[in-house]
Amino acid sequence: MPILIFMISIIGIMPIIIINGWILTIFWKWFFIPIFNLPQLTIAVSIGIILTIRFLIGKTKYTKTTEPSNWGIFIITLFEGILNSIFMLGIGWIVHLFI
Repeated sequence: MPILIFMISIIGIMPIIIINGWILTIFWKWFFIPIFNLPQLTIAVSIGIILTIRFLIGKTKYTKTTEPSNWGIFIITLFEGILNSIFMLGIGWIVHLFI
């Protein structure tokens, strides 16, 4: 059963990782290419950069006092990731309009 939950979690998190990679390519195009004259990133390279940064930062969200069920953590992480990505894209778009 724990392996099944792990596999479902990995499959569920993949759209968030792909969306974040896509958003990084957009931010790169909006902010880094015009200023630093850098080449455009692919989504695969963007995902690699994001995963490297997350590995180096090492972020955990839940402590011993906050222990939702495994499905609760999965649902919270999924919606939080998608909403956070959409929010950051919106903020980036607004900033992009002023450049």
